[in-house]
Amino acid sequence: MNDTTALQQQWQQQGADYARAINEMLAFASQHGWDAWTGEEAQDLRAPLAKQVLQLLREANRNNNTAAFRVAFAPALAPLVEYIGEQGRYIEPAVALDAQTVLLMVGAPYETRQAYLVADGRCQALPADIVALGAAKQGEVVAVARAAQIELRRGWDGAVLAVFDYHVGDAGITRLLPFNDASAVLVVSNAGIDLLSSQGCRHLCPDDEERLEWDDGEPIYIDMENANLSHDNRLLCVGAQDTEHKLLDAQGQYLGQIGPQSSYPHFCLFAADDSHVLSNSCHFYNGISIAVDVRTPQNVAVEAYQDSAEATDHLLIDDNMRVYAGVSTLEGMILGDANGYIRAYSWQGEPLWHHYLGGTISGMALSPCGRTLWVGTYAGILHQLALGQGQDTHTIGNGNHREDFRLLFWQNEPEVLRW
Repeated sequence: MNDTTALQQQWQQQGADYARAINEMLAFASQHGWDAWTGEEAQDLRAPLAKQVLQLLREANRNNNTAAFRVAFAPALAPLVEYIGEQGRYIEPAVALDAQTVLLMVGAPYETRQAYLVADGRCQALPADIVALGAAKQGEVVAVARAAQIELRRGWDGAVLAVFDYHVGDAGITRLLPFNDASAVLVVSNAGIDLLSSQGCRHLCPDDEERLEWDDGEPIYIDMENANLSHDNRLLCVGAQDTEHKLLDAQGQYLGQIGPQSSYPHFCLFAADDSHVLSNSCHFYNGISIAVDVRTPQNVAVEAYQDSAEATDHLLIDDNMRVYAGVSTLEGMILGDANGYIRAYSWQGEPLWHHYLGGTISGMALSPCGRTLWVGTYAGILHQLALGQGQDTHTIGNGNHREDFRLLFWQNEPEVLRW
């Protein structure tokens, strides 16, 4: 037995043992509660092997042999934790074009970013002047932002449908949400949340009245900025650290509001049929997510900090996650949290499944067919998952999802590494 074979066997055996132990612990806690668990938490013992495995991964990429390498060495993050601090970076899968093609941004909004197109697992760098990308909720409209303008196209390389002047500034763009008919685009940034249309720029958060109260001479700056569009574009939800989640109409007019049930509004998401909106608020790395019926949005007035068990104006979905990203599905929603998990729930609050990737989830995109999910993490990794297509013995989770591959966009690597 040569050294590589011994390394491979140790990596595979210890990885499978670790995943099995974690899955057994999670299943027990789900049935009996964490207080009933008396066993020790499993440990991934493969950190001493990581340097050798990474070197073999680099060789496999140079030799175009990553498929065989993945079979021999199942991907894992826990053994690589010591590398994440200097290598990791923000990954935002922004536009799912089809079941095998996604557009993404690498780097945080305030950094110098690089856009990529990933098709069939192959990575292509896009023009360096692109600072943000976004997709309409329905249809083919794609938004492409550069330093001084935002362009709306039919598809990635189709006809230009609209152009809006917009100075991005140093804050960058956190999220870009074009309307289905290319009539407008919602721009989310630390410098504020704005709605651009043929009527000009409308400030939504802070709005014009709130801006009058801003300290003279101080630039507008908000934390935890977040927003979303309903699939039919009739409703907007916007929020930031010092606000509620506000419901607005398509022109940006106020309709209603949802007070945080934890400390700060952090994420929002509309149901696939637009009947409900998820409002997540956070405190440190935990949070509370509630579902609110928005079929009559002008009647929405959810008070903050309620006892959800007694509330009549919302339904508790989750009381643990600080949500960073999410997508709506026909079955409900998939949410990504600060602890590296993606979790699916129904809109009635029923947990459907969980799947562990590691790091902190930074973004998600779901293919139009609903079968492929891309997940980005702050560990600098893009994961492509085939939903419901079977999981291997190294998977931590119960969703029966197969990871097709992961791409490591690490800062100090000369090339993107496929695993």
